Amino acid sequence: MTAPENRPESGPEDPHPPLPNGWRHEFLNRADFRTSFSALSGHDHFFADTLRGYIRSLQLRFDEAWSFFDRALDKAERAPSSPQNLMRQFLLQVYVFDNALCEAPLSCGAPALPPEESAPEALLEAYPDMRRLLQLRRNSEAILHLHLGNFEAAAETFEDLIQKNGFVKNRSGTTNPSALTMNYIGLAAAQLNLELEDEARRNLENASFALLSGGELINRARAASVLHAFYSFLDERKEAQSWRTYLQRLSCPRETVTAFLRRARIVHQRCVEHSGLVLL
Repeated sequence: MTAPENRPESGPEDPHPPLPNGWRHEFLNRADFRTSFSALSGHDHFFADTLRGYIRSLQLRFDEAWSFFDRALDKAERAPSSPQNLMRQFLLQVYVFDNALCEAPLSCGAPALPPEESAPEALLEAYPDMRRLLQLRRNSEAILHLHLGNFEAAAETFEDLIQKNGFVKNRSGTTNPSALTMNYIGLAAAQLNLELEDEARRNLENASFALLSGGELINRARAASVLHAFYSFLDERKEAQSWRTYLQRLSCPRETVTAFLRRARIVHQRCVEHSGLVLL
């Protein structure tokens, strides 16, 4: 599962936002699945259904997630054409990919990534979310490389993302550590799978520093769950327990903590099946 910090809610040509005012901030920083889902009540835009599906996916309620994603895909075909809706459709495809990858291993069929896109620099300047979405797609591609055993390609992509994410700013104009955290974790996974032990350990440390430096609550919970799973797979019990404790002490609802601990068990099981480190 890719970090969910990039949500194109509105823009210069989008006078009718599809979500409640402030929804994104509340969701990311309170990590309250139930409240955020309820807050979408009455909103019929395909992007609202996209986020209903995303919440259900984070809760590991995959059948319900598919119902919302299918509804969003159907509505998206009839939505007015605009840069914002194109970005929302792109993010919908990324979440569909994430849900498929988390629900079942690749042996059940490889999920499709959204098509690789490029955009003129002027458009990227006008719509900063577009730049972040293109990075998000590359992150999903790198995760897929890990699952397919293409470790060199995964490492190369994560390294490139680390370089670029150091310059990608969030809405407040500061660098967001959430993307860097998961990129460092992904790079460390690829390097450990390539038996590059020293480099991998340094990047696990980099991931820890990035995570402890801040970021949205829901992304910190996700990263902690992955680190807990990784160290459990590596049989490093002290580190595994420290990240479990970190996750349990986050100021989010117990339901959220429980969902991410369940997710950690899925990540651990996939690592066992692959005999190496993989991300979700």
